[in-house]
Amino acid sequence: GPAGPSGAAGPTGPTGAQGPAGVAGPAGPAGAQGPQGLTGPAGAAGTQGPAGATGPAGPTGPQGPAGPAGPTYTAGAGINVTGTVIANTGDTDPSNDLTTTSVAAGDVTGAFSNLQIAANAVGTNEIANGSITNADLAPGVVPASVWATNGANISNTNTGLVGIGTSTPNAKLSVHSEGSNAELEVRYYGDGPIINFGTANGTIAAPAAIANGRRLANIGFDGYTGASFGLGAQIYSSTTENWSPTARGANLVFSTTANGTFGLSPRMFIGHNGNIGIGDAPSAEKFRIDHIPTNPGDLTSILRLHSLTGDIPRQSFTSGIENSIWRFDAVLNDAVPGQSKFVFNYEHNASLSNNPLTIAGNGTVSINKTDDNIFPLRIKENNADAFGINIEGFGINDDWEISLGTNTNLNLYFNGATRGNFNSVTGAYTSTSDRKYKTNIQPLESIVSKVMQLTPSRYEFIDQNPTHIQSLGFIAQEVQPLFPELVYSLKDDRSGGTSLTLDYSGFGILAIKAIQEQQAEIEALKKKNEALEARLAKIEKLLLKD
Repeated sequence: GPAGPSGAAGPTGPTGAQGPAGVAGPAGPAGAQGPQGLTGPAGAAGTQGPAGATGPAGPTGPQGPAGPAGPTYTAGAGINVTGTVIANTGDTDPSNDLTTTSVAAGDVTGAFSNLQIAANAVGTNEIANGSITNADLAPGVVPASVWATNGANISNTNTGLVGIGTSTPNAKLSVHSEGSNAELEVRYYGDGPIINFGTANGTIAAPAAIANGRRLANIGFDGYTGASFGLGAQIYSSTTENWSPTARGANLVFSTTANGTFGLSPRMFIGHNGNIGIGDAPSAEKFRIDHIPTNPGDLTSILRLHSLTGDIPRQSFTSGIENSIWRFDAVLNDAVPGQSKFVFNYEHNASLSNNPLTIAGNGTVSINKTDDNIFPLRIKENNADAFGINIEGFGINDDWEISLGTNTNLNLYFNGATRGNFNSVTGAYTSTSDRKYKTNIQPLESIVSKVMQLTPSRYEFIDQNPTHIQSLGFIAQEVQPLFPELVYSLKDDRSGGTSLTLDYSGFGILAIKAIQEQQAEIEALKKKNEALEARLAKIEKLLLKD
């Protein structure tokens, strides 16, 4: 029979629950600056300044009064004193006169023909400077076999050893002394060398050029061990080539002795080319440090830069040709480790870059940023041509890039070609799907029968799943024979094995295609049903007429 009338409308349903709160608005502007604080207390008084310069000498005072009269001398027997003349007027006996054979006693001893000054007879300053000159010394007084003069020069031709403070010298010149006075003092006023050391092959009369590997000079630092003097440190120079008037290569080596040992060890080398080595001789490097730790956990610094004034310790690498500077700055803050930073700076043509790399004391790393960083790694893209992160595979020429860019999205690139991005508003990931990137486009064949063979499963992952969390999905081996386009074989570089992965986003494509096929079947069934209903209506109409 015909369809009945429509029923009355049902009552209105209850009001739905209130929706979630909207997103918080942006922060308001900063408040106005507060008033200036009170003036702090005055600082402590500074230290007293240095004494002023000595004033000029005063004028000469007036002449003092005359002194008392000196003693009056009275001539003895045989002596006559007239004014300043003393004459012998009495003793004419030659037997009591002084002769060359007379013998003296007291401060001067010996016969008058060979007088000698007694020991300790001459006190301080009793022989004035310049009172005895070369003219006062008769030839032969100083043996020519020992000392010789040449104008203002004096030389010693002694072929033995000379000792000062010792009667048993063990070198050409041995100086022994006690007390705090310097054993040797050399002062030079003018432009010139102070001390020179010279070495030659051959003899004094016929010197010869020195060969490669010869010691030029050696300065040793000895100390008494309780048994004998021993060498504790030394500085020496050696030739580094055969010498000639135009070739004089040489190096310089500093050696010391470690505590608890008695053998010298070379510590610092300065090569003939100016290269410096610490611990070992330099090779091609301008500066080289060799360090052998005493144990595997030795944390001793190999090189330490310390600022005594509290300024920032820094190290620079420059190139005068390119006018470029790399500089490493150490910003130290003991109170806040995160504000202690190791900053890499680059300058070119006096233009400072935006601090390419900063490592903070709390372990955070910033690229192109120097302000406080709370992230383990923070990267700022400082221009449109500088992408974020590039990862290149080992042994291959392929790379992935992750970049923020100017569109605020997080973009993915493979070998420079776009692959997708994460939207900055919704967080949704969208993959590249523009027609301009595709070719050989074909419609998808019927898949409903294959979709019906898929087996959705519930399962647990074996690795890193101690709480047995269950997941929903498919098994790649079951999907592969049905839809191989969704299954990828992945080589594990760590384990060396291979495993299968699934492109779950592709199942949405399959679902849409299956729905389309089912909808087509539904539409066909609807048409068939409408045709049957029309035929049934005709039959009913004919039956009612009868």
